[in-house]
Parts: sequence; structure tokens; C-alpha cells
Amino acid sequence: MHTEQVTGLLDNLEPRARVAVEQRFGLVDGQRRSFREVGESLGVTAEAARRIVKRAVDELKLDAESIAAA
Repeated sequence: MHTEQVTGLLDNLEPRARVAVEQRFGLVDGQRRSFREVGESLGVTAEAARRIVKRAVDELKLDAESIAAA
């Protein structure tokens, strides 16, 4: 998948979810962060950060599948 497509998919996320995904997977600065670190930056627990990332990734997968099917 191309960078523009990934950026487009991320644009569909809520801002908080986008930040969580970008931090967790190091999409902005190349540094992957733990759920604890993501949670600290968002002001939530590590478990809450994990849930935010999981929901966002699930949403990204569905969006990517719908683009691929089109």
C-alpha cells in the first residue's frame, strides 16, 4: 500500500486514535512506543491505550478492505 493511501486511511480516524496508532507503530518518527508510553501521552492507562489502538487498527483494516474491493 502506498504512503498516500495509508495517510488517507489515517485521516479517517478520530484524532486521538490516529495519534495512538502513529505512536504505537512509529509512523511519524520511526520510534515505536509501548502501550504504557502511548497511554501516558494520551492521559490514559496502558490498557485503555491498547483498546484505542486495537479499535483503530480494526477500523483501518475494514477501510483498507473496502478500498481493495473497489
